[in-house]
Amino acid sequence: MRHSVHVVLPVLVSSAMIAHPECNRLLQRALLVSPGGAQTMSKRAERFPAGYPLFLTHGSGVRVWCADGHEYVDWICGLGALTLGYCHRDVDAAVFRQLSDGVSYSLPHTLEAEVAEQLVATIPCAGPDGMVRFVKTGSEACAAAVRIARIVTGRERILYCGYHGWLDGYVASRPEHPGVPEVLAGLVGSFVHNDLNSLRAALDAYGIAPAAVMLEPALNSHPEPDFLEGVLKLAHAAGALVIFDEMVTGFRW
Repeated sequence: MRHSVHVVLPVLVSSAMIAHPECNRLLQRALLVSPGGAQTMSKRAERFPAGYPLFLTHGSGVRVWCADGHEYVDWICGLGALTLGYCHRDVDAAVFRQLSDGVSYSLPHTLEAEVAEQLVATIPCAGPDGMVRFVKTGSEACAAAVRIARIVTGRERILYCGYHGWLDGYVASRPEHPGVPEVLAGLVGSFVHNDLNSLRAALDAYGIAPAAVMLEPALNSHPEPDFLEGVLKLAHAAGALVIFDEMVTGFRW
């Protein structure tokens, strides 16, 4: 039996009134085989209030259904990745057409160059000579950008602001980084979003200019006026590159 409950994700109204016995059962099952019960940190049950739906079974448009049959309006559709919603007719049709041709080949597919051309034409900062490198995760994209910056500048240190994945090179910049070699902490630093003085202090901290400053342009809120321009000026004055991690602010929002 399906129930329509007029609440939305990610903010759940009167969640304590909604029972989720099947979701809770699935959580106990998942905890035995998946760390935290989910394969993505932002989907873990521990991040949500009591009464929140923990497992979804399907979606259509902006609506999703949990394992207990309750219906919700999902404001963040796939953590922002599904900008057209779930089961969009045209998107699904294109996926099904490609499935009939195969999904993985031993040589480049004709779509690779076509999509790369569209991205270069769409992203203003790519410029006429822009190139595209496809990777599987945001963590890999950030790591690739950092490696390029180090090659171009001949420097090693990176200053971070925001979330840039789970690879060691970034995680070493966080106050707590269990499992990450301490030697990497000397190659990274961090600064506070919307705080140019924090960036100045980070640039001066080691007396050696970094290879790059990497940040999320918008972090929980829009940047203050002139903040991003200030980051560019300070970084370029030190001879460092600036990397905008737009995993969220790019095509997702």
